[in-house]
Amino acid sequence: MKVKGFCVVLVLMLVVFTVIAGAVNVRAQEKTIELTYGSPYPPDHTFSVVDKRWIERIQEQTKGRVRIKPYWSGTLLSSRDGVDELVRGVVDIGLIHPSYARTGYHIHKSAYYFFYGANQEIGRKVFLELLKRIPEIEKEYEGLKVLAWTSGVDYQLLSKKPIRRIEDIRGMRVKVTAELADVFKALGAEGVMVPMAETYEQLQKGILDAALISYEGLKSFRLAEVAKYVVVLDFYRTHGGSRAIGLNTWNKLPDSVKQVFENNIEFWGIETDREFEKAHKEGIEFAKQLGVTFVRLPDEDMEKFYAPLREIAKRKAEELDKMGLPGTKILTEAQRLIQEYKTKR
Repeated sequence: MKVKGFCVVLVLMLVVFTVIAGAVNVRAQEKTIELTYGSPYPPDHTFSVVDKRWIERIQEQTKGRVRIKPYWSGTLLSSRDGVDELVRGVVDIGLIHPSYARTGYHIHKSAYYFFYGANQEIGRKVFLELLKRIPEIEKEYEGLKVLAWTSGVDYQLLSKKPIRRIEDIRGMRVKVTAELADVFKALGAEGVMVPMAETYEQLQKGILDAALISYEGLKSFRLAEVAKYVVVLDFYRTHGGSRAIGLNTWNKLPDSVKQVFENNIEFWGIETDREFEKAHKEGIEFAKQLGVTFVRLPDEDMEKFYAPLREIAKRKAEELDKMGLPGTKILTEAQRLIQEYKTKR
């Protein structure tokens, strides 16, 4: 009987121990997760407005379990090196510009050429469709988990000098994206990469003659104060990964928290695109108040702009093919789908 009684006590002790251990484990799993978010943009910028909305949403949907502290204006994360800084863990989550990356992101950089002829609505549909079909697009974000795919931007050409024909660009020094430098070179201009934060000063000092910008930049960066001509190009900037979390941080998150992030990838992307639409309208109105002239080039001049772009797109696709990446496949499918969606409109 004594042995039986001892066994009963032992079993009870094991049950109690298991319950206590389980409770401790649950509490450990539910411990508050504190993350940092870095952005090169100021807290009132269009990107940041949506970022704040997303941060609040994540904290609400995790019932306060996840707390995200933002660092704005390049405090921790820069425009030029943001991708590498995020991979290194300078911050947990960040706004990145893969086009500035010194190495890698070959598909992202080439895709700027591949989606010519699209607008924001069509471009987003086509990009997301290809993202599902072609895994190499997301795979190149090595060391990162993308949390938002965005564009929201059509490029226009802001100039200090009047431009009435495409030939007027010849000899000008233009802020461009790395992907469009070759296009402006073909048009006889010098393309240079300059972060948006430095564009105002360089236009003001005459270091730059013109800059590829979006309409929202006319107000958010007050560029309408230093240049008075906008050539309407409406060149669609391809969607890409703009917000991401470092894989080291991502892998440590509980599955339930990961799911909340996954569920909000579309939200963060669409909200960003929508917010930019509103900001573009505000930028145009702001520029008009400052006397900025908006110029639409003749059709034959726009064809001169797109002619070298189409040739470069083909060449870039072939370069990706040689690297073992599906360049021609992406270009061909993008153009096919763009035309298909245009026909359905």
